[in-house]
Amino acid sequence: MLTSSQINVSFNLDTGKFVFTDVTDYTAQGVLLSDITGVIKVTAPSGIVYSGGSPDIDGSVSRTNTTTILIPLTGSGVPEKGLYTFEYTATDGVDTVVYKVNYTYSYTAPTVTIEATADCVSPELVSTDTTSYMSGTTTPSTMFSIVDADEIANTFTIAGEKMGLLTAGDTFNIINSTANDGEYTVVSIAYNGTNTVISVANVPDGTDDGTLVTKTNTIYYPQVLGLSPLVGYTTINSTNVFYTETQEFKVVTKSFYDFGNGISVVDTTSGTAELKVDCDVRLCEVYCCIDSVLKAYLNQRGVNDVLSKRYLEKYILATSHLSALRNAFECGKNNDVNTLVSEIFRVTECNPDCSCSDGTPTPITGVGAANITEVQSSGNGILVGSTTVGNRTTYTLSLSQSILDQIAAATATSVVTSTDLSIDVVANTVGSVTTYDLSIPSSTPIVAPKELYSFEVLLEFTPGSLSQPTATIQNETFQNQDNLQTPTFTFLNTATSIYNPFSFKLENFQVSNNDTYKVYMNVVDTVEHTPNGNLLSYQQKGYKLIPITSTASGEIFGGFQSTSYFSSANKMANYGILQNFTTIKLNVLIIE
Repeated sequence: MLTSSQINVSFNLDTGKFVFTDVTDYTAQGVLLSDITGVIKVTAPSGIVYSGGSPDIDGSVSRTNTTTILIPLTGSGVPEKGLYTFEYTATDGVDTVVYKVNYTYSYTAPTVTIEATADCVSPELVSTDTTSYMSGTTTPSTMFSIVDADEIANTFTIAGEKMGLLTAGDTFNIINSTANDGEYTVVSIAYNGTNTVISVANVPDGTDDGTLVTKTNTIYYPQVLGLSPLVGYTTINSTNVFYTETQEFKVVTKSFYDFGNGISVVDTTSGTAELKVDCDVRLCEVYCCIDSVLKAYLNQRGVNDVLSKRYLEKYILATSHLSALRNAFECGKNNDVNTLVSEIFRVTECNPDCSCSDGTPTPITGVGAANITEVQSSGNGILVGSTTVGNRTTYTLSLSQSILDQIAAATATSVVTSTDLSIDVVANTVGSVTTYDLSIPSSTPIVAPKELYSFEVLLEFTPGSLSQPTATIQNETFQNQDNLQTPTFTFLNTATSIYNPFSFKLENFQVSNNDTYKVYMNVVDTVEHTPNGNLLSYQQKGYKLIPITSTASGEIFGGFQSTSYFSSANKMANYGILQNFTTIKLNVLIIE
């Protein structure tokens, strides 16, 4: 016996039509869905009554209305705001029931805003959708988990009733799936009484995973290059491959607002922005000079140990300036930029000539370590997995098992030889399987450092006071971080000690202590205060770092030494530092 019915109502602002879906559990009432027909009546805020055909919903055909009822609009072309009454009269041919629901419509479409930034040092180009999409207290959805992928029926299924989300001809994207990533066009859409089933032309893989997304965040490169745009599907889209001149950005978002009680609003909004990238050409010059030293080192390695060691030292010293150079760029310290760039040119003995600025878009090559890489799967056995934290997605590439099996089969009969004297190859064949052992001879020359850690130590003194300064570790930069970490900084002696009161120790900078690291330290900045009374005159001050020592226990010692005033016995005394500086900044580079 038919005792009740219920419909969900969606305002589809993209089509300008209402979408009504019968969500009634007729099985529990002992009624066949195919026997149900229903008529819908809409009373708008203006009091005008709208209706479709007879019937609007035919259970033998679909749970969704097959007739059209337009959303009433104002003279400005937006939906009427105010109280709507929706009445659904359903019958199985014997019994008739009426379902009525009220909803006060107050939705206003958001204005899409895009923040586009270019970091020429990393390098990194970022498009951030800064739009506030909330409607009242409701945040819309743009991502929907795939609960079923059917490669036979060519359908994707998402949880719940979301018939207003898509219509035939709409496009959507699948991401984070095993083998179904890509763009699809809707052939048809249906509600099966529990979930929403979307038919497409072809579903490549039947693995039930992935996410259906209805947002695109696209970066367009300068048109003259003719390059394909970079498409992302989250609030932030970023790349470390971009060019000078104008890049364009576009965000398109189809938002699904669930206001509860079976009422939803679907609306697509879009916005554009552009950014002219005009990076300091000296970044290219710096890169070219450092790269030339690295190439010189690699060319001489194993050929001329003396010369290769010289190039390696130049490379290490030049790269140690990169952290400070990045900070100078970001802080707008142009004088410091000029100084650091000149120093890199001097260290590398380089006459830069690799940059150009004739208005033609050129790739941006930064001097820092880029942290974000956009990864797309090209298929053919390459799998892309991802982990999303907030709006940032990390992609992981892996090979399918079939590819790994092919590699294993190929290597069973392969021959491995070494044309580089720095690698020994030993083959051991058992039956049809050959195992190759690779090792590095003891005579192999050293290679460029793998792990680097640079940071600043800011010492802040109290003028006129004999107390020791406070020490703050800041502006940390890690490259290939594995064993290095933020250290502990301590002073070794008391503030009143006449000898070495400002000697210090850095420790706990390694996860596992060893004595294979190298340390470089220099003073990068000081702030003086005016001497008076019995304090030292300006000309009498002067300091330098004492030699650095390192031990197997993982400790670094340093201190300040007078260069112009104190006697040999008192040259580590505290007076000069206290009375001539308020801050001293150290730059430290540790290499493993």
